Amino acid sequence: MPKVGFGSNNRTKHLLPNYHKKLVIHNIQELDLLLMHKETYCAEIARTVGAAKRILIRKRAAELGVRVTNKKSAKITKLEERLKKT
Repeated sequence: MPKVGFGSNNRTKHLLPNYHKKLVIHNIQELDLLLMHKETYCAEIARTVGAAKRILIRKRAAELGVRVTNKKSAKITKLEERLKKT
């Protein structure tokens, strides 16, 4: 049985340290949902999204002014290094 005193305040529940709620993004169309709600939500790219789509999502988020929590991932940095070499 849970005891009194354990749990989050309802005002701060599900908030990240930057005071935004996160929305998991799987494609670019889902990113457009945040256009009107970018003050309260931030995007988090799903872990199943490939590197090429991650780059497109990052560019689109920069155009819309939407904050992305996991901009830099290992997939993206490896792909960008490969693109710089060619």
